[in-house]
This record gives sequence, structure tokens and C-alpha cells, in this order.
Amino acid sequence: MFRPRTAPDAIDLISHLLEYTPSARLTSVQAMAHSFFDELRAPDAQMPNGKPMPPLFDFTIEGASARSAIRLTSRAECSAAGHELLRRLVPAHAEAGMSARGIDIANFTPLTPDQMRVSLD
Repeated sequence: MFRPRTAPDAIDLISHLLEYTPSARLTSVQAMAHSFFDELRAPDAQMPNGKPMPPLFDFTIEGASARSAIRLTSRAECSAAGHELLRRLVPAHAEAGMSARGIDIANFTPLTPDQMRVSLD
């Protein structure tokens, strides 16, 4: 199915995205944190045409709170999983920008699903 020169990281990512069992499949945020995309997290990353990359790490508190699994129920589970995922997703050189938006990567506690729920009241 893959060409002989396909990068092992690409095969690993696709394999996890095409997982038949939904609970074992990568979430979109887990996919973004996959090692296949590590070169996008490099401080000197550029577009193929040499232009600068668009902002990739301008998350809001809601975006940064995305859970690695919906099955997490306790605040401690959500916090641990969210923090670990955010550390993999956001490179060190982008932490200052996150901090400027009120997101402290080192002490981040994701919002709970109830806090993320939108009310029409």
C-alpha cells in the first residue's frame, strides 16, 4: 500500500488514524502531536517556498484543553492527559506566545467538559 521510501513515522501515523476500533484510534489532537509533524515544531521551520510558517501554536484555552480521550472522567485524569499532550504538541520556542495568551504550559490544567460546554442562556 505504501511506497518503499515512505517514512516510518508516516506509516505509523496512518496506521493509528485508520485504526478500526474508535476507542483505539488517534484523536485529532493526538495526531497533531505525532512525531510525523515534529519538523513543523522546529523553531526555524519554513514553508517549502521559503516563506515563514503561519501561526501554528496560537491555541485558545479551549483549544489547549482538548482531551486525549473522551473517556477521561476525573479532573486529575483530564489534567494529566491534557498536560502531557500539550507538552508534546507545543514546542519550547512557542511557550512564550502561549503564556501571553494566559496558558502556562508547565502548570496547565485543561478545562473540564462542563466548562467547555456552550450555553445559549
